[in-house]
Amino acid sequence: MIADGALGSLAATGVTVSLSPLLVRTLVGALSKSIATNKPATVTQWARAAAAAYSCEVIGELVDAACDVLARLGDQQSATFAEILVSLEIIKAEVRERGFSTASAVAHVSPEAPLASTESVNAHRMAMSTVLSLLKARDEATCAQAHATGTWCRLIATAMDVPDATAQRIVTAGLLHSIGKVATPDSVLLKNGELDADEWAVMKQHATAGADMLLEIPSLAQYAPIVRALRERPDGQGYPYGLSDENVPFEARVVAVANAFQAMVSDRPHRQALSYSEALTVLTQGRGTQWDADVVDAMVAVVVNERNKASDAALPFAIQAAGSPNPAFIGQQRSA
Repeated sequence: MIADGALGSLAATGVTVSLSPLLVRTLVGALSKSIATNKPATVTQWARAAAAAYSCEVIGELVDAACDVLARLGDQQSATFAEILVSLEIIKAEVRERGFSTASAVAHVSPEAPLASTESVNAHRMAMSTVLSLLKARDEATCAQAHATGTWCRLIATAMDVPDATAQRIVTAGLLHSIGKVATPDSVLLKNGELDADEWAVMKQHATAGADMLLEIPSLAQYAPIVRALRERPDGQGYPYGLSDENVPFEARVVAVANAFQAMVSDRPHRQALSYSEALTVLTQGRGTQWDADVVDAMVAVVVNERNKASDAALPFAIQAAGSPNPAFIGQQRSA
């Protein structure tokens, strides 16, 4: 309601720039956190990140509009809300005075440019923080899955001895891979049971939605093709484009394996987690068809190594893919 109201209020002032409703919702989330913690800097940081995609003037007007809408919606007779009104005015002033101190350096970061300068690194970090905060606010479990996937991505990249720059892209894409789920309806994302065909069709849109969202943030736009290709497969049976083999970006192939493994070993509303051994068996059964063969081999090596570090000697049997877990997991991991 606040996001829609802010967009309407902004349009009434004559601002003609087309703003993403999803971006405006991230502002509402930042406002909520600022008010709860009494720290205007949260919105200031959001404004700096948003200035990578829009002009400082537009972002400033948007913050003003959102604060004004929030003020109108509240009970202004409440003593508590009176304090909130003061906080909103402080937030607006902070954004105008401090929010764009680095905006001139941040506003036009090329998606393909290396993050070498301090300003571009800060823009990248702020954008990452904003996006991941949005994901956490939407569903904390999905955000935790994203962080775990990023960790597996780093281990796989190390095991495959990929260049540092590529490894960093893989890890960052792993962290961002689920951001499209912020647009997935609760009835689908949080359903306590199996998805039907229509719900599954909705869930499958999250990779494309996430890529579209990242394209709106210049410092994160380079990860959009990776996120969009996460559900492609070596055998060409994936989506959205049916890419196969080397046509699927290498980074996407790594994230897909890491994400699938983490999804399988995590509890879900409709099933209990698989053991590490069972999850590796699923991966080996899909080796070369659903998932990249070399990446699967690296994932197996990583997991065996990590588990052996923990003095668990029972896991290596999974390398032989002994036994057969529920075949419904193959190609059907709802949250992978």
